[in-house]
Amino acid sequence: MSPRLVLWFILSQMLAGGFVFRDALWGRSLLAPLDLPPALFSKFRYIDPASDGVPANHHIMDQITYDLPLQWTVYQAYQRGETPWWDPYTYCGRPLLADAHTSASDPIRWMVFHLLPFELAYNWTRIIHYGLFGFGMVLLLRSLGFKESTSLWLALACEFSSGFAFFFGHPWVQASFAYYPFLWVAWSSGLEGKRWTPIAAPLLIAAIFYAGNLQSHAYLAVFALCFGLGYAGLEWRKWVRLTLLQGATLVLGAMLAAPVLSAELELFALNTREVRSPFHPLGWLGGLGATSAFYPWSLGTFRTLDLSKLIGRNWHLGFSVFIGCAAFWLSCIGSFGRDESTSHSAPRRTALWLVASYLFITSTPLNEYLYTRCAPLALIGLTVLAAFGWESILRNPAPFRRLGWTVLAMTITVGLATNLFAALVYPRLIPQVERFVTKSATTNKNLDEAKALRASQITRLPSEISFRNPETVFGFLGMLSMAALLLWPRFRSQPMAGTLLFLLNLLPLLLFSARFIPRHPLEFWARLREGGPEQQRLMADLQGTPLRLLEEAPGTHEQALPLAFANLYRLRIVHGYAALRPFNPSIVPPAELSRWRIADRIYESKVRGLPAGELRTNATSGYVRFQWAPAQSRRFSVSETNLNRIQLQFEPGPAGTLVWADTRYPGWSAHVDGALVELLPAEPCFSAVEISTSGRTLELSYEPRFLKLGKILAGLAGFALVMLSLKAWSEKRQLKVRAG
Repeated sequence: MSPRLVLWFILSQMLAGGFVFRDALWGRSLLAPLDLPPALFSKFRYIDPASDGVPANHHIMDQITYDLPLQWTVYQAYQRGETPWWDPYTYCGRPLLADAHTSASDPIRWMVFHLLPFELAYNWTRIIHYGLFGFGMVLLLRSLGFKESTSLWLALACEFSSGFAFFFGHPWVQASFAYYPFLWVAWSSGLEGKRWTPIAAPLLIAAIFYAGNLQSHAYLAVFALCFGLGYAGLEWRKWVRLTLLQGATLVLGAMLAAPVLSAELELFALNTREVRSPFHPLGWLGGLGATSAFYPWSLGTFRTLDLSKLIGRNWHLGFSVFIGCAAFWLSCIGSFGRDESTSHSAPRRTALWLVASYLFITSTPLNEYLYTRCAPLALIGLTVLAAFGWESILRNPAPFRRLGWTVLAMTITVGLATNLFAALVYPRLIPQVERFVTKSATTNKNLDEAKALRASQITRLPSEISFRNPETVFGFLGMLSMAALLLWPRFRSQPMAGTLLFLLNLLPLLLFSARFIPRHPLEFWARLREGGPEQQRLMADLQGTPLRLLEEAPGTHEQALPLAFANLYRLRIVHGYAALRPFNPSIVPPAELSRWRIADRIYESKVRGLPAGELRTNATSGYVRFQWAPAQSRRFSVSETNLNRIQLQFEPGPAGTLVWADTRYPGWSAHVDGALVELLPAEPCFSAVEISTSGRTLELSYEPRFLKLGKILAGLAGFALVMLSLKAWSEKRQLKVRAG
């Protein structure tokens, strides 16, 4: 890659990133939806008393209820020099680092969290993800032989695609996919005999494993299969060579990531994830819905109603793979173009398979397991195909009349249809839409009652899909420019034609990303972290103690500590929020818990909308997390200095069985006065330990069961890579000697 291209890439990142992230770059705002709690949570109105109940983007709810609180815990642990293996605050304790939806083991996050204050670290982790992926796409397109200008503008389109914006609240999506373009380059270079591939590819694969989770690890398998189908096709000899290359690098990469990967696999094996809902009868339309990416506003946006809900999708399928209106048409041209050289056939086939795999996943029951979060597979494929399409147009001096008139006709049709529908048809349908939304809201498990938001969604649709939305104007103009380039070669030959097309393609993406990606004042973050009257009330009673809280409320948004918010205030609660959770007291039937107390305090909100709840104290004395069985009067104190360790100090007294009523999970060990003792299982999901008369100190500590084995495997893989590096260096040196 030339220095000139690198400089242009840096300049484009400054301009595009500056527009999308703005003052978050220097830490004056936080890239998190901090307007959601005051808009939708009854106990958090204090954050923004002026909130009208309509947040900027409710689709990104998981970022505020899950990602941000957990990142705060992870950051504090890293700052203490501690590995955040365990979350002691939710679900009566659960694995934290093994639940890779936190992206806590992401190499970039780990580095930035050690170097910067939290607000800057939280922002720049995501900004670096964007930049790394964009640079990888430039490198990939250049390695495939595309021009510098083509590589740069299409890489930017892919980097700021609305697909990555849609999954901004799930940081592991872009964190893991950031390495895919580099892996494509590494594997293709390996087939050409490059010596650095066996070294680079395992490191990239390990980074993917560390940055992602079990769901995104499955995407790596899909990517590897598509790469094989593209580069080996039906030739079994190529498959043998490619299988050896991919197999060896995948194994070495998995070994390097074994310390965390083994913990993820253990949690997956022990989790109690709910059974997936049945495949929606119209779910097979998912792939077809993705074709709306040529003009995705036609089916609605995140600020209003969208038709993806009719086929059981939580994400707008068109926007998930949107790389710009012009780029979408270029990818169509690139899909059906003829290969002028065999070097282009394999990358084109790979790109086609990547797109096809996404369409297949979103049209079948696989979507219930892999979700539309696999959209970056299609984004990478579409971008490569768009590069083929663009350069094939530039090489051909003849007009593309049939295709050009098709693009022009569809552009005018969709522009007229959406604007006429918004102005004339939709106003007459509002009563029916209101009834439909009211009925649907009663069965929505992802969002509690939000009347103001629902009303806003209904009234906002015309302004979202019509030319009142600047994104649609630039998208429309981009497709008109695409039609002009196809129809009139003289326009195509103008030096500024490509620049104009690039800008009109990129502007809707940047505008959409700037709207969708949350960015709110640090004052909101400070208020959230400080807590309002109810949070401070609970902190005054419970923070710094081993006491545990149970919340009872008619909905999640009525809680004082909804979902994972307990991590913000370092309070221990019975409920929680996680993709994978072990068997814990929050899901144990009440009849099985009748013998045990599970909470020292109970906080109850009896109806919706209450700014304050009722706090009750458990009538029984003693800690609920540590209970003598049978009950006795021997006293003890509890201290918890970090996430992974609990220490108890006992006063003199009789021997007995101490039941530890936190979530039982393998990896915990117990030492009484420094001597290892057995942790016994206690029903329904607790542990017990025998304390002798002479016992004075009990220390409970957590470390994943297979961590030592994982470290051994990582060490062996590291040693193998060092040997491969020395071998490659030696061979290169011998070649130089012979050449000299």
